[in-house]
Amino acid sequence: MESYSELVGHQMQKGMDAYYFSFMFNQLPGRRRQQTEQMLAEVKRVRDILTRQVVRKPESPNWEHLRPVFIVCPDLPVAKHVKQKVRAFNVNDGLHVNAVVLVPPPPPCYLPRGVNQHPLFGKLSRLREPLDVHFEESKRFYLTEKLYRIHVTPVRGSAIADYVFKNFKSGKIDYDNVRVL
Repeated sequence: MESYSELVGHQMQKGMDAYYFSFMFNQLPGRRRQQTEQMLAEVKRVRDILTRQVVRKPESPNWEHLRPVFIVCPDLPVAKHVKQKVRAFNVNDGLHVNAVVLVPPPPPCYLPRGVNQHPLFGKLSRLREPLDVHFEESKRFYLTEKLYRIHVTPVRGSAIADYVFKNFKSGKIDYDNVRVL
C-alpha cells in the first residue's frame, strides 16, 4: 500500500490535484463478487466520462499526461462513534467503492473557454472548475439507476491512499478487486 501513497505523492508533486471519491450504490443483484464487479464497472464508466471532460483527445499520446488516474478499492463500513444513516449499512451489506482520483488542475482563469493550450504551460485540462464543483454541477451525467451518489472531497496529502485501502489492509477485501484506472 505504500507504493500507492508514493504514486499519489509523486503525482501531486508533478502538479496533479488529488480527490477522495466515495461511490454509493443502490441495491445490486447477485452475490458480493457480482456486486463488486458491477460497482467497478460503474466506476470505470465514471472515469471514462470524466476523461472526456478533462482531455480533448483521450487516446492521443500527446494528451496522456492529462488523463485522470483512479486508484480504486471496494470498501465496507467500519464502526464509528458518529451515527450514520441506516441506508449505508443495509444496501449491498454496506459495500461501496472508495477511490483516490488524480486530475490536472483547472487552467488559469484568464484563458477563454475552449482554449486548452498555453504557450508556456502546454496542453491544459478542459475543466474550468475544481473536480468537486464539477461533480456537484454535473451529477446528471454520472449517476445511474445503479450509482446513486458520488461524494468528492479535495485532499492535500498522499496519506489518503491508506484510508482508501483500510479494508484491504485488514483482509476484508482481496487484491483482485483493487484497480488503477
